[in-house]
Amino acid sequence: MEARLIDAERLAAFARLAQAIAHEIRNPVMIAGGLLKRVKIQEDRTNAEKLSAVMEALDGIASVLKEVDSFVTLQAPRPKIEDMGLTMQECLNKMGPDMKKKGA
Repeated sequence: MEARLIDAERLAAFARLAQAIAHEIRNPVMIAGGLLKRVKIQEDRTNAEKLSAVMEALDGIASVLKEVDSFVTLQAPRPKIEDMGLTMQECLNKMGPDMKKKGA
């Protein structure tokens, strides 16, 4: 049980880290994309192709960040009622041999 809790906490920490990194990357990407769109509208045809290439790269980064968001989004826990008697019996069954060895 403790190992599962540690694993769940570790996964949650990785998810928070991935979200924080995605957020820090997304902000400058969105700012740069917005500025490039404005510049592209005002630029002549010679620079339009270069600006389009940069905008495509920024769109690619943005799509990767969306994938990161969807991958690390944690689902809310779904509480359910468990039979504690059954749970306790399973624990006792697993611990029984060790308890007998120790004379408990």
